[in-house]
Amino acid sequence: MSNNDETYYSRSEELEYYGKVSGTPVKHASEIFLGVIDDQESANSILVVGKAGIGKSLFCQKVIRDWANNELFQARENTEIPNLKFVYLLTFRQLNLLENNCVTLREILNCCSALDDKCNIDDSTFEYILKHPKEVIIILDGYDEYSQQDYIAENLEEQHPNNARRKMPVTALCSKLIKGKILKETIVMVTSRPDESDKMGGIRFKRYVEIAGFSSEQVKEYIEKYFKNNENMKNAVLKHVTNNENLVSFAHIPMLCYLLCFEMEYTLAESENPDDLPVSITNIYTKLVDIFELKHCAESEYRQKEIPEQFKPPSVIKNTLEKLSKLAAKLVVERKPTFDEGEMEGEFELEEVNKLKGSGLLYCDQPFRTGLITTTKHFSFTHLTVQEFLAARWFVKENCVPDEEGSEMVFQFMAGMLSSEGNEELMEKLLDSPFMHRNLKMTCLNEYQNKEFAKKIHQE
Repeated sequence: MSNNDETYYSRSEELEYYGKVSGTPVKHASEIFLGVIDDQESANSILVVGKAGIGKSLFCQKVIRDWANNELFQARENTEIPNLKFVYLLTFRQLNLLENNCVTLREILNCCSALDDKCNIDDSTFEYILKHPKEVIIILDGYDEYSQQDYIAENLEEQHPNNARRKMPVTALCSKLIKGKILKETIVMVTSRPDESDKMGGIRFKRYVEIAGFSSEQVKEYIEKYFKNNENMKNAVLKHVTNNENLVSFAHIPMLCYLLCFEMEYTLAESENPDDLPVSITNIYTKLVDIFELKHCAESEYRQKEIPEQFKPPSVIKNTLEKLSKLAAKLVVERKPTFDEGEMEGEFELEEVNKLKGSGLLYCDQPFRTGLITTTKHFSFTHLTVQEFLAARWFVKENCVPDEEGSEMVFQFMAGMLSSEGNEELMEKLLDSPFMHRNLKMTCLNEYQNKEFAKKIHQE
């Protein structure tokens, strides 16, 4: 079914897709780097794609950890195992901090946050890397978060020679690494969301990998394992989730499946009534944020005591959350996934900053080495969806719709919030957004939970 050249898939058709792969399933990370999944030669340029929050960064960290523990490659018959001596993980969100300054390959590798002062690349080590490129993996995580992504696919040979010893802008250096113009035999793996990876259309990778997430059946299996010690909760949650296609769709991302189970466990522990379980994604996050602020405030005040049943967070916490929502909205508009303490201290009191660090809503990223000694500390929200939920709160409060591409989850959260307010005027404005494709419109109408309004929209 199509409309204005736009394909529409029903929710059940989308659920059929989740967890399925069009190529060969991968059982072990080593298969991505070797030729065992397609009977081809080992790949040294790899693109890994997956939806936001599906686990691309965790996968990169696992590759590093497995390599450090000598577990990355499993012995296989008739398969040449690479002798890897160096593995470097760089994130594009960290490379943003270098802007487009001129750097050498050695300088950018020394920015790897996994390195310490004893692991700095000296002259002899760098020369060894240049002479033995097959012994190196370079992982560039989060291309979709890179502020200079539009320039990666450009032809930069005329302005900057293919010389790994020469200084050049960060963008040019990343481009040459990805294209194999320098360190041609080094394994370079890039991760990205699917839509943004299209901007690298001019670059041909030797291997394409997709992290697909949970299938509908795997969502059920996860719920069963999560509640294995409580049969009543397990049955209540399974029945509730499997009867709600929106919740199954949401839970195909493993981290979000965990959050769903966590919230429902908390709800059933309080009421034991399955009718109190959330029916929308917005319901889940509203409750999760309440849990975060309640547990953190209560544990701060009653560290060695039993928390009173009627304990409620002080009103100042609500004010802090409002400021945090404003910051989240600002980051959505600027397409920034991280922020530093300076940005927080401009809006928050020092005590608020310290409490937020321990609230569970924020995550302190690994320090980024901008030099051999200097490191910078940045923060991000615990999960991208937490940032998007808080940003949606701010946009609803300000009665406005963001006009940024990539705001789909923000739109969905706004629809859920507008449902409780009955704000049809802003909901209509939201549905008229130029970024509102048909499938997203259906999702937002489901989240809005007003059948009469949905019927009116369909008739227009």
